[in-house]
This record gives sequence, C-alpha cells and structure tokens, in this order.
Amino acid sequence: MEIFRVKDELWMKAAVYAIRTEADVFGLGSSLQGDFKEDTDSSRYVLITEGIYPVSTCRINVLNSDTAKIERVATHPKFQGKNYGREVILAAEKWLKEEGISKIYINSRVAVVGFYEKLGYQSDPSSVTGEGTFQCVMTYKEI
Repeated sequence: MEIFRVKDELWMKAAVYAIRTEADVFGLGSSLQGDFKEDTDSSRYVLITEGIYPVSTCRINVLNSDTAKIERVATHPKFQGKNYGREVILAAEKWLKEEGISKIYINSRVAVVGFYEKLGYQSDPSSVTGEGTFQCVMTYKEI
C-alpha cells in the first residue's frame, strides 16, 4: 500500500477521479456532474494505491487556519471492507494536523456514519440533510 498527497500530479488526479467514478457514480448512482462540481484545479486529495491499482481517496478542503473538511471519501468497490477507507482518513488527518488544523468535519452519509464514529468522529443529528442514499449527517473531530 502506498499513500500519496495529491496536489498537481495529473496521473494521481486521474486515479482519484477513477475511484470516485467507480464508487460514487457507478456504485451509489451519483451524477458525474454532481460528484465533481466542487473539485477545482487547486483541490487536494489523499490517494491510496495497492500495487498498480488506485483503491481509496478523499478530498481535503481547508476552511480556515484551524478547521478543515474531509470530503468525497471513496474506496473502489473491489477494495471495500479491507481498511483502505480507514487508512485514507488517517492519512488526511495526519496531513491536516501537520498544517495546524485542529478540527475536522466530514459530511457522512447516514448509512455509513458508524464508520466515522469508530474513528472518533461525533455526529450532529440536528444537521441531517438530503434523502435516500444521499441522506447525510455532519460529523466532527478535534485532532
């Protein structure tokens, strides 16, 4: 397993987008436009590969000097259930902590909020939005 901090490298961004297309568009039925509408040329990501395969990713969005969001967490369906999602979150937290971030938010689908709670995130039940597969709740963690 290799973990990369992605900023500008085109091949790494291609891997990030491939994972998200498989997991979110094909896997969850998200629209391609909806899944990528907030990505920009300056977006940062964590990418995990296993051998030649891109397996897990997340996007990092720094909100201010001490707060950030981890967004668009995705693991390729063929690699789910093997702790890659956990590893991508831990790698993002490490990167953010090195930058002085002390509070992280993740907008979690309600169906998987337990995954984030096991990693120390607390959910805010008053923040539930969306519906169906895309019903989400905001989670947060101090690091």
